[in-house]
Formats: sequence, structure tokens, C-alpha cells
Amino acid sequence: MPDLNSTILSDARRAVQQATRLYLSNPRVSLIDFGLRIRDQQQSRLTDEPCLRIHVRNKPRGEQLEILAAESPSLYLPDEELRALVQSYPFEVDLPLGDYRTHEAVGARPTLAGAVGRVPVRHDRMVDPMLGGVSVGNAWLAGAGTLGGKVVDRRGDQMLLSNWHVLAGRWWIGNGAPISQPGCLDGGGTDSVVAYLAQDAWRSHLDAAVARLAVGSRQLVNDQLEIGAVTGAARPVARMRVTKSGRTTGVTWGIVSSILPGRMITYADGFPRVVRDIWAIEPELVRDRVSGPGDSGSMWLDANTWRAVGLHFAGESDPPRALAMGMPAVLDALAVDIALR
Repeated sequence: MPDLNSTILSDARRAVQQATRLYLSNPRVSLIDFGLRIRDQQQSRLTDEPCLRIHVRNKPRGEQLEILAAESPSLYLPDEELRALVQSYPFEVDLPLGDYRTHEAVGARPTLAGAVGRVPVRHDRMVDPMLGGVSVGNAWLAGAGTLGGKVVDRRGDQMLLSNWHVLAGRWWIGNGAPISQPGCLDGGGTDSVVAYLAQDAWRSHLDAAVARLAVGSRQLVNDQLEIGAVTGAARPVARMRVTKSGRTTGVTWGIVSSILPGRMITYADGFPRVVRDIWAIEPELVRDRVSGPGDSGSMWLDANTWRAVGLHFAGESDPPRALAMGMPAVLDALAVDIALR
């Protein structure tokens, strides 16, 4: 990560706030954050150059910021405001390509991950005991996401953590709704209920929720399928190497490209909602798959310490990129902690 002094970081925060006011509601804009420049949009190669990043949908491949800001007759972003942003701060403005969608699995069953040369580990099956990285969902809805992991509330009650759009997903679904493992798309339903929706974090602008384990349900352990136990929680930082275990793509590896977290607007159940504290993750190897539909709810772990740093909720496949909400913010909003046993 580049050496950024407090003045540059202060400028960066102001720039993100200014860009958010100008562009967050623009339908062409999918995310606003401050991070490392991606030199080649097709290859997702990170540089050490910090920049304000205004992620845009369907940008013509190969276009440069100067062309978009000065020459294009139909600008993606208002040219005078964009030019003012470029001139106001000691860093560049980048327009990475990204049309991000929440990563629940619906409809046809997505292809599941498996290593070449061995029997694939099935993350979509019923498991006992339950653990992070396996299929979960609302027992009333035909979909599936990922069980992120085991958490406990301040009273010590055991809960499972995932996204709101995995455990609820509809405005009419409130606390007490049944949660099945696996999700309905993977054969679960009312006969495989293991928990009941307890609360969500939308008041804090986070797409996260927890469900309290049902009396007599299968055991939930602090483990991630094909990875191991989570050792705690930490804040993500730029250039951090991370890994996750997800329902659809299994175990994948990535690099955090954000320096400061960003914001986006997502249409949860048809209503626009702002999501905050978003960190972008690039694939560790160029063009590798980093996430996919069905991985929503996965925990991203620091690959060196196995501490949970993010809760996966969205992504893009071309170029591949994952989006996660910072784990400390999620835990604070839900008033829960990582269960270490």
C-alpha cells in the first residue's frame, strides 16, 4: 500500500463525500470509493497509485477520463463537476468499470465450485454440524445464499450471520421468519428450518442480518468449509490478501483494493437503499473468479490471521470484483460478536 499521510487521507475523505453528493444517485454510477488505480480494466491489475474511484456501468472499453470529461458529446458524468473534482485534489479520479449485483442465487441452479482432479466439495448440501460457507436461505423463498458464520449476541445467544437479502429479502418478511439450511434452491425448506430471523442492520445502511438458532436445531460451529476456524474480526486494509468460502464458488482468494470504504445504492426488494462501508476485492490471480451468485453472506477472512474482515454481498463477473461490507461495522450494527467456540 502506498504511504499516505493524514493530509491526503483527509482530502480523500472529503473527495469521497463530494463525489457521493454529486454522483451516488446517478444511474450510471454503481459505487464510489477511494482506492488503488486499476491500470487495465480487463485484467484488474492494481497499481500503487491512490485515486478517487467512481465506478460506472457499461463504460466504453478503453475510454480515458480525459476523453470522458472533455470530448465525449454524451458524458457519463457532468463534465464541469468532474473537472472540478480532478483539479481540487492531489490525486487522480478514475472511472473503473463495474455493474454490481447482489449475490443471492435465484432461478436456475448455478454451477457449483469444485477443484479439478478430485470429488468436488459441495457447499450446497445439508450439513451437520453447520458451518460457514454452506447454503442457507429463507424457508419461504426460492433462493439461496451463504451462511457466513457463527456469532453471539450480547446475551450469549448463538446466531448465524448472513445478508438481509439472503435471510429476508422481502419487505413483508419480519423477525421470526424461518431460516433453512440448505436454502430452498438447494432442496431446503420448512422441513430443514434451523433458525429464525432475529434482526437486520438496514438502520445502519448495511445489508446484514442474523438469525437465532432454533431450539433443538443442528449444531453451528465456528468453522469455514475448506478453510478453518475464524479467529476474530478486524478492519480490512488496502493490499490485504483475503479468502472466503462461498456456496457457489467455494474457496476463492482476493486482494483488497479499497483504501477508504465506499457507498452504493442497491434496490433491495425494489426499493433503493444506500449501503455503506463497502470494500472492493480483486481476484488474487488475474481473471480468476472471485465470487458469484449464491456467495452472498460469505465471510472474507484475512489470509494471514483468519480474522473476519468483510461480509460479502455483491460483485461483478467482468471484470471480476467482489464487494464486502466491513466486518467491524456489521458486528457493531447488529450488536453481535464472532463466536470463537
